[in-house]
Amino acid sequence: MAKVTHILQGVNDRDFHSDRLREILSLEGITGFLISVAFCRSEGVAEIEELLDSRIPESHIFLGIRNEITSAQGIVSLLAKGLNPMVIDTATPSVLFHPKLYASWSESAAKVMLGSANLTAAGLTRNIESSCIFEIDRTCEADEKLFGELTKSTIGLPERFPDHVFVIDSPRQVVKLLKQGRLADERRAAPVRAVRASGEEGERKLPPIPVFRTKPKGIERARLQRQARKSNQSESNSNYVLVWKSKPLTRRSLNIPESSDAHPTGDINLGAGLMKGLDFRHYFRDVAFERLHWKTDPDSQNPFLERADLNFELVVKGISEGVFTVEITHDPRTDTRSYEQNNVMTKIKWGDARPYISREDLLNRTLSILKNDRDEFIIEID
Repeated sequence: MAKVTHILQGVNDRDFHSDRLREILSLEGITGFLISVAFCRSEGVAEIEELLDSRIPESHIFLGIRNEITSAQGIVSLLAKGLNPMVIDTATPSVLFHPKLYASWSESAAKVMLGSANLTAAGLTRNIESSCIFEIDRTCEADEKLFGELTKSTIGLPERFPDHVFVIDSPRQVVKLLKQGRLADERRAAPVRAVRASGEEGERKLPPIPVFRTKPKGIERARLQRQARKSNQSESNSNYVLVWKSKPLTRRSLNIPESSDAHPTGDINLGAGLMKGLDFRHYFRDVAFERLHWKTDPDSQNPFLERADLNFELVVKGISEGVFTVEITHDPRTDTRSYEQNNVMTKIKWGDARPYISREDLLNRTLSILKNDRDEFIIEID
């Protein structure tokens, strides 16, 4: 009879789905595996990539798309392992493909994990997630029947829904789905969703729930890549230097509204910060960002403003959140009251990066802008 165990990630300190999934894919004599999830991201794939072997005779991967979470980078990570996932497009936002099922099997045994965890770093390492794990003896008739009930319906999806379930076998397909908006891009922030904050409307403000977490492999790999990049700076001619450091960050800088009625500005002022003797009215335009492509927009509300696009890697508390493109604006006028009163003339508009910086846990930290001799930038909050 099948042995069933339960895990509750985040509540129990040893119940991490990442560990259990690696156990499942390490089944002795494995001849096949099945992954069926709603959401897939590259950091989720990184948790198990060393065990994803295209030489295993049977491999079935089913991923939901058109859900604003499954990413192009996640699917490309699977293609890089020689695996061609099936994607499920329900063609309606009101119905998501939402199961979370992981299984492996050999001629005599099988392991199945059925629960709530997606193939994402959050799902496998830090969310509160619940699953049951079945250890199955395939030589037992009842166990074999259970194994079939758990897996066959999913494996049969392409035959039942040929218009909605299709295989991805090339990066070109991934690019097409990305352009169609059916896949997310990890380089860009997810859409901001309005969520009422704890503490509003008289509710007692709650601190974040204390849960057990483990560090995702993808995040650790990004950290090691940054270390390697820094250690090889002299060889790669990419030596980053500090060009500005902020004062302790405020709600205004991080775009965190003071109240539910307040509207965030969407930008950060570039003033003196912690840089002594800095004439910030000219420094950012003429020194720090001198070689950006500056232009004016005569049709805008403020046609005098100079504007430029800034590409940078965003690193928050030691974790790379990706590469973003934002707009910088600069007021070049020197005959205004603002200029005479020594006010800020240059601002960064956070744009798509805002969801990554608009966080209470970043209050009172500092923001640093680093630049190398090829005009590549890093913005780091720590």
